[in-house]
Amino acid sequence: MAQALGLGDVERRATLGRSMLEADGVIVVSEYMRSLLVGAEPGLAPDLHVLSRPIRDIVGVRRRPRSVATEAATVTYSLRINAEKGLATVIQALAATTSSGPVALHIAGVVEDGRYWDSCQELLAAAVVTNPRLSSTYLGHLDYEATDQLFRRSDIVAVPSRWPEPLGAVALEAMAAGAAVIAAPVGGLADVVVDGHNGLHAGAGDVAAWTHALTTLLERPELAARFARQGHTDVTGTRMSEHIRDLDELVASYGTTGHPRTQATRIAS
Repeated sequence: MAQALGLGDVERRATLGRSMLEADGVIVVSEYMRSLLVGAEPGLAPDLHVLSRPIRDIVGVRRRPRSVATEAATVTYSLRINAEKGLATVIQALAATTSSGPVALHIAGVVEDGRYWDSCQELLAAAVVTNPRLSSTYLGHLDYEATDQLFRRSDIVAVPSRWPEPLGAVALEAMAAGAAVIAAPVGGLADVVVDGHNGLHAGAGDVAAWTHALTTLLERPELAARFARQGHTDVTGTRMSEHIRDLDELVASYGTTGHPRTQATRIAS
């Protein structure tokens, strides 16, 4: 879903792009953002650096592997509720899934668009009729600790964004918590979730693709568990201490030969 920009938005973004050229180094959180900025300002390329966003430590008891036939699979959506984030796609896909066991959809997030949320609730009411194995719960806005524990209890975390996320931190946090992730490969999400390696891709707004991906992981909990383990491994080393270490090394590198240096190094992020 394209985001409309007014003239003021365009002017502010152009000013920001020019100002970055005055910095000694610019930090971004994903290869997607790096490519985007290089496309807009090719002169930035030599001093654009990707630094992983730190992910907080997530502790708690991970739920044991479930029985497909008797235990409800927990599918979680934890994003802002508006059209850009794509909740409706997940609801429609779950209505069409062919899971042999019960499925519980947990929705968390701030309602930013009341009309969109109303339409999602209508879709939910229809979905539980179409798919009697489906139930849903709206948990409202959760703080970090409650969100972490929700992810720990989740079998699958869905990230169906329809706009290009700069990074997709929710996917990283879900992986850190040990949940399997299905994500739309838009923006930085394509860097975070590698299809078939640590999760699955499903096209933004593509209900059929989301139905297939959800059914696959609902019916194959061993595959979901493998993705969850790999995702957890992939985000290891992204704690605040590692982020600060990498940042210190980057700043120090600007004092070595080959990097332009002003009286004080200026790093933009």
